[in-house]
Amino acid sequence: MIPFNDLKAVFGPYMESLAGVSRSTIESGWFVLGPHVDSFQKNFAQYIGTTDCFGVGNGTDALEIALRAVGVGAGDEVITVANAGGYTTSACISIGAIPVYCDIETSLLIDIDKIPELLSSSTKAIVVTHLYGQAVNVECVRKMVKDIPIVEDCAEAHGASLQGRKVGSLGDVGTFSFYPTKNLGALGDGGAITTSQDHYAENIRLLRQYGWASKYNSSIAYGRNSRLDELQAAFLNIMLENLEVLNKQRMEIFQQYASAAPEMFSHFHMGEGYVAHLAVAHTAHRDEFRELCTQAGIATDIHFPLLDCQQDSMTNIAYRRGGLSVSEKSVHNIVSLPCYPHMPQAHVDVVVETLRSWVESGKNLQ
Repeated sequence: MIPFNDLKAVFGPYMESLAGVSRSTIESGWFVLGPHVDSFQKNFAQYIGTTDCFGVGNGTDALEIALRAVGVGAGDEVITVANAGGYTTSACISIGAIPVYCDIETSLLIDIDKIPELLSSSTKAIVVTHLYGQAVNVECVRKMVKDIPIVEDCAEAHGASLQGRKVGSLGDVGTFSFYPTKNLGALGDGGAITTSQDHYAENIRLLRQYGWASKYNSSIAYGRNSRLDELQAAFLNIMLENLEVLNKQRMEIFQQYASAAPEMFSHFHMGEGYVAHLAVAHTAHRDEFRELCTQAGIATDIHFPLLDCQQDSMTNIAYRRGGLSVSEKSVHNIVSLPCYPHMPQAHVDVVVETLRSWVESGKNLQ
């Protein structure tokens, strides 16, 4: 089988550097909030274009801490989308906030024009998800929501940009996951929060470590233990140096797919700053297409098969929703194809030929 992802291929070229920094970190005896974390936070903030970056335990913690940092609490409403894997929903539930689901455009990004009808006196934040490596037009969102804080979920868009500015610097706060399959991945869990607003930065700094203003002196409620490991920060510094190259490789693969089957990828915003986190195709007969891929030895996946509000776990959870017609239709038509750095060209060629075969069959749009 052609695997959906191959992390050995992704990290393999950097094995010597990763092993070397692993050894030196172990020898240092400093494993939490040490020099590697300080260095990565500085480097990543500079890369994103913000004044501050705070490493945390994972991407979902980043969302939860970010929401608390901008003032969201129990009973407050957070406008988001329902098609992005449930991570913002999980963060909302953890703090007792109420997710409010907005529909999406054909791009599968939030439909900005639908946001105003969902605003209420209880709206305390908007989470915009830069899904699949695309960038939401945060400036347009800002015009819609005025002074309501905007949190960017950048977990699938490391390095994506809009009009020359990186995601994570477009709103009030940006959140990132460094799960190994991300465009910028660690060798385990990790996350980060970026901001250029001092009052949010201070809240984030306190909330990620027990609310401590100084050791054992907690000055803010709802603090927790969510710190990026020193070892993961060391790995991330190495991978950050290569992020632009890795993103370029993803884009080159995606462009071959899009050229082979333009209509299957026409929903994507492939502008200047797209980074091809996932190659998500649209097809009217997904099961048949996946079977064709299986016969060709290609592993596929679905990101994501259920809307958040369709999950069994939401049965007794408070939420609000607008019309979700595009969201509901999309989950039946999307399918993800292998697209990762250092993917062998021979494997890419098989996917390209399978896409061409499917398009030529005429089944895609029936």
